[in-house]
Amino acid sequence: MAATASLSSCTYDVFLSFRGKNTHKNFAYYLYFALEKAEIMTFRDDNELQKGEDISSQLLAAIEGSKISIIIFSEDYTDSSWCLDELVKIMECQRTVKQHILPIFYDVEPANVRHQKGTSFEQAFSKHKNRYLSDKVISWKIALKEVANLSGWVLKSTDGSTSAKTTNSARRNVESPNQFLNSVKDRCRSRSFRNLDDALGVFDRMLHMHPFPSIVNFNQLLGAIARMKHHSTVITLIKEMELTGIAPNVYILGVLINCFCHLNRVDFGFSILARILKLGFQLNCVILSTLVKGFVFGVKLLKL
Repeated sequence: MAATASLSSCTYDVFLSFRGKNTHKNFAYYLYFALEKAEIMTFRDDNELQKGEDISSQLLAAIEGSKISIIIFSEDYTDSSWCLDELVKIMECQRTVKQHILPIFYDVEPANVRHQKGTSFEQAFSKHKNRYLSDKVISWKIALKEVANLSGWVLKSTDGSTSAKTTNSARRNVESPNQFLNSVKDRCRSRSFRNLDDALGVFDRMLHMHPFPSIVNFNQLLGAIARMKHHSTVITLIKEMELTGIAPNVYILGVLINCFCHLNRVDFGFSILARILKLGFQLNCVILSTLVKGFVFGVKLLKL
């Protein structure tokens, strides 16, 4: 299967990448069988079965042919060049076919993965530098940094059991839908998104919730992103919502008008106004004032 293949043609639902006797005999073992029990087709990369040092074509094909990759980082994950090659391929698939990635940090901190800090990570890369070409080692470091910036779980093992805590970026994985949406509302009001990627991560989760959140939740988030001055992004997100089957309300169409005006496209703003009237929505002061501001600022003058 080519790396540019569509996710709709995938062979597996999940590719599971892990290393270490603790994860193999405990967490990864139970996770794999839980996925199988739920009839989620999972490819399990069992490092104990690997022969040689080069990643096999079978594993490359399994990664390319999976909708989701779950990577379980443990203390000795980076000891394995095989695991690191897997990770590079997984991150490549995220870029080329938008594969979903879920990192799990098992008894390690995301910061240690990101910067290769801590005794085990530093020792592993000290050995790798003496054994592999610098280009390969750099590609591993880049992949580790990228994946550690994604939302994921931090898991701590205690007395043979596993307890979970979340990082700020991973909080979405343990909150109930209502808790999550309430936190989104609070963050929109307080304008506490760290950056655009933070807000986009929230949007992505909302778009994949079943059932969909209230349109009001989308109103709040899109308004917050618009206030961050990412107007082109808001236009793209609204298009994505419509393709998913979520019809915008008059408030979202108003946000759309606002974004077009800020992008010097008041003509498009009036097109949205015509759409509002055609749909029978009632005009409000916000929508009209947005259009007027487009003229006042000299964004683009149109003759009516």
